[in-house]
Amino acid sequence: TLTEEQAKTAAKETIRGMRYRDDGTGYFWIDARDYTLVMHPVLTKKEGTNRKNLVDQNGVMIIQVIMKATEGGQGGYNEFYFTKADGVTVAPKLAYSAPFAPWGWVITTGNYTDDMTAEMVATVNAIDTSAHQTTILQLVLSLIVIVVAVLIAYAFAKSITRPINQVTDELGDVANGNLA
Repeated sequence: TLTEEQAKTAAKETIRGMRYRDDGTGYFWIDARDYTLVMHPVLTKKEGTNRKNLVDQNGVMIIQVIMKATEGGQGGYNEFYFTKADGVTVAPKLAYSAPFAPWGWVITTGNYTDDMTAEMVATVNAIDTSAHQTTILQLVLSLIVIVVAVLIAYAFAKSITRPINQVTDELGDVANGNLA
């Protein structure tokens, strides 16, 4: 029931609102095959501009590598440097782009590799901390089990040796002539 233009507008706005990551910083953007920025939730003022010659600090033609990654109708990964949302920090970004052929769109999302590295380091640190705590807990519990086992063994040994020692003492008394 929608016209194609209405459907495109609805799709753009739906994609504009899509977020991922715990902090909601992950997003998607759309470029047309003619290198025009169709939709970008952060760079809204640049929508409608041609970004064919957008180049990063290393000379990578960003939109061109995005388009190249989707040649043949398949999605693909691409890497480039881009300015973060703070408008100052330039960092390496790993992106994935997939074509939507009916409208000549390429939908892309990406994550800054320094953010991914920081998250991985935080995860490794959390795992290390947890493993350390688990190891300490296991050692404490093992020590408690050993102490309890020794106490139980001592009590059990006493319960066995007490009557034997008592009989031995009494037989010693009999051997010494005490028949009482």
